[in-house]
Amino acid sequence: MGKFSEQVRRGRVVGPRKRTFTVEGWTKAYEGFAPSDKTDIAIYVSGINIHAKLAAIRKATDQLSLSRLSTETRVKALVAAANHQFEALELQMKDYAANIASADGRGELNIRDLATTQVKLADGASYNADAALGSMLDGIAIPVKVALTGQPKVADDSFDDVAWNDVRLEINFGAMYDQAENLWEDCVWNTYIVCGVDGKVLAIPTNIDAKRGTHAAAARKIALGIEATSAAIQAVELIQAQGLTSRIKEVQSIVTEGDQQRIELGQDKLDPHSQSMIFALRTMACPPYYDSLLDEAQPLLAGATLSQ
Repeated sequence: MGKFSEQVRRGRVVGPRKRTFTVEGWTKAYEGFAPSDKTDIAIYVSGINIHAKLAAIRKATDQLSLSRLSTETRVKALVAAANHQFEALELQMKDYAANIASADGRGELNIRDLATTQVKLADGASYNADAALGSMLDGIAIPVKVALTGQPKVADDSFDDVAWNDVRLEINFGAMYDQAENLWEDCVWNTYIVCGVDGKVLAIPTNIDAKRGTHAAAARKIALGIEATSAAIQAVELIQAQGLTSRIKEVQSIVTEGDQQRIELGQDKLDPHSQSMIFALRTMACPPYYDSLLDEAQPLLAGATLSQ
């Protein structure tokens, strides 16, 4: 690894994820740490291509109608769109689960089949259900963060002023932005190089072990999802079998009164399917599921563990 790459990893050279990044400053820093090795060259080229992609996304987002709405309406529109997508995904999953149970003949549902389900989204392509849900959350994270940055924008507008096609477009831009930032992290830490070819951006691993690690991480994520979902369904079935009543209720709204906020809960309890999903999310967030990751020896850390 060259000196330029080392300084980028240490954060001493401003990378393309920062808005203060400039191509001139990036080139000056690169030339200042000559001579360069292949890692330096890969990070330098990747930084320029990632910067161009992020800048293009920011420019396109600024031209959307949402940028002219009030902060409150903009955030509400993004959250509403994500909720709508989640409801649509949940309906598809329910139908898929019912079809599997019906085809089984015994009414049984294999949790592994459900966890690896492919669902069709609005673009006509099919995606893993977990990836589809993750992209929804990733898609609104950055637009919401941008909307809440700086002074709140006040305007006399409402949902009637929202162009929902622009909302969906901004969510897609948010997901693209998140993916581009993740690509940059792969370039810095996992030996990827991002090249521009015929107007397209290609991310290529220069080390085959990095690609193997990506596939292993994806497989582990699916395994954790299957395990968490299975545990959640068993928990709900146990509660019902024992005649117990779950007290999980839906949060319907957050009401602001002056400088105080309060949560309004729904009157009815959630249906068993929704309760299972909440249990699954809570199970996946439990630290014990990640203890093994913290205690695994890391070759890149000379055998040390993350907990050390």
